[in-house]
Amino acid sequence: MDVIKKTHLITCYLDKDKAEELAAFLHQECRLNTAYFAHARGQCSSEKENRLWKERDILQVMVNKRQANTIFEKIYFYLQLDRQPNGFIFMEKLIYATEFNLPQ
Repeated sequence: MDVIKKTHLITCYLDKDKAEELAAFLHQECRLNTAYFAHARGQCSSEKENRLWKERDILQVMVNKRQANTIFEKIYFYLQLDRQPNGFIFMEKLIYATEFNLPQ
């Protein structure tokens, strides 16, 4: 396996059932073919009167340093995080990663 340096990990917390849609957007618009997503459920401890279960999708995508800010911005505006509080996104540097390739 090849070690990749100068990468970033973008993590998005989304409304339920939005990760697959975002993964399709990233594939079509950014040519990203690998992403990880999961589903989570929990309660917000600050809402003592309204303890309803909330469900979220979590999507993570690894991008190289050159593309990181551009892809982060595309995700931010695609999810309309500038207009409505319907998700959360952050980016972090990775020390190194390994690339996943299918055998040829």
